[in-house]
Amino acid sequence: MRYISLNPPTPTHPGQVKIRPLRAVALMAVSTILLSVLLTIFIANTYLDGLQPGHLILALIPPLVFSGLFAIYVFSHAAGLRKAYQEFSKFSIQDELTGAATSRYFMRRLNEEILRYLRSGRSFSAVLFDIDGFREVNERHGHFAGDQVLQQLADTCLRGTRGSDIFARLGGDEFGFILPEMDEKACRQFTTRIHKLLTASPFQAGGAEVVLRISVTCGTWNEEFDDLEAFLYALDHALHAAKISGGNCMIHAQARPEPAGAV
Repeated sequence: MRYISLNPPTPTHPGQVKIRPLRAVALMAVSTILLSVLLTIFIANTYLDGLQPGHLILALIPPLVFSGLFAIYVFSHAAGLRKAYQEFSKFSIQDELTGAATSRYFMRRLNEEILRYLRSGRSFSAVLFDIDGFREVNERHGHFAGDQVLQQLADTCLRGTRGSDIFARLGGDEFGFILPEMDEKACRQFTTRIHKLLTASPFQAGGAEVVLRISVTCGTWNEEFDDLEAFLYALDHALHAAKISGGNCMIHAQARPEPAGAV
């Protein structure tokens, strides 16, 4: 797996989008009036007998007309612009197929949790898992059926989280959780519960039923991890170890993991 570490930004939620048509109209009006007045002064002093009061009045007419037309356009389209921007923001943080968060948003929130730990000392945990042999589901039942399985899996995971938790699709059939203020013991219990939820009952794949096998790892942030990359490496290493050991199991991530073959 490949992860991209980002500087921690302030994530934009669709509900926080602000479209300010009045400000846009005011800026346009001021700038066009100023430009028209300056141009009129230049022309009057260069090609005419100097600036007259009537020149300024004439200079105001075009920008005022233009600003009025611009205001009509902006206010008539403001609702549509807001809706379009909200849709764009939504899909920048939400996976379209499953409704889970995107990998990029997952990385941002991990960065934020680390910063919060540095400020307050409140730790957090993370869980990574993927489906063993999911390619066979697509090959046997078709990609549409495979998408159905992913959607049902995501619904199950989202129902099993707290309001503060983040559930994300990291790519393909790989998913992850961020669990704020959850210690190692609680994280292990959570991971065991999620694993049972995903493997105990079959999922619908077209007209067939599919029982999933899940490889999963969990880890709790502490001072033994040097940075975000080290934390992700430990989770990635443990997930790989779970898969090569036969899959359908959980391995806890360690800050100083042994070689995968030694697990």
